[in-house]
Amino acid sequence: MRLQQIKEHRLGHRARMKSCGNEGAYILSGKVVCGECGRAFIRKKEQRQKGVSIKWRCPGHRSEACQCYTNEIWEADIKNTFVNAFNTLKEYADEILDPVIRGMKKMQETNGLHEALDTLNQKKLELKEQRHILRQLKANECIDSALYFEESRKIERELSRCRSEEKQLYSRGIHQDTITGLQATLHQLQGYDGKMQAFDGDQFILLVREVSVGKERELGFHLRCGLNLYEPVL
Repeated sequence: MRLQQIKEHRLGHRARMKSCGNEGAYILSGKVVCGECGRAFIRKKEQRQKGVSIKWRCPGHRSEACQCYTNEIWEADIKNTFVNAFNTLKEYADEILDPVIRGMKKMQETNGLHEALDTLNQKKLELKEQRHILRQLKANECIDSALYFEESRKIERELSRCRSEEKQLYSRGIHQDTITGLQATLHQLQGYDGKMQAFDGDQFILLVREVSVGKERELGFHLRCGLNLYEPVL
């Protein structure tokens, strides 16, 4: 579902951006950050012999306030480096992602997370049923108010305890979101036909949360699933 929503969102914006001539700006806007100072890069146009080219630059580069020394980078270099990173990840996706997914699932099973959550859910259902019966008895005047309030407090205390335990269990098993993200990424890579020959904006949007630019001409692609890929700019 997450991938489908992103695809639909992306397709709608792509049509609007193409009409404005700003599709490239939209794809990278807000995603390129400085690996040294963390600032978002700004987009600049530069006239070259072959026409106008786009570069991205840290606003703190050699400024008095920041003294950041990360160099600017051409947009074409970002896109070409993503192509290389994508193809490398796709080639080794089964070797890299599948063992991680299986390991995290095994960890969940070892911790007994699913069984404990199932037990708590069953307990909550039983308590809610008891509460419903108690309210019916009170409505039919089968029990007095004192007994009704006493039993109600017991049920609410137990429900509160179950919710607290459930919250603690979810905090232990919070990496379920990571597992889901890794599975979606693996499925996406496996479904891509062949090697990426040129920059694919749809794949970039689906995969990449942020791109960090390092001083040593290295880009870090920080993926939505939690993985970080580092690729030199060739």
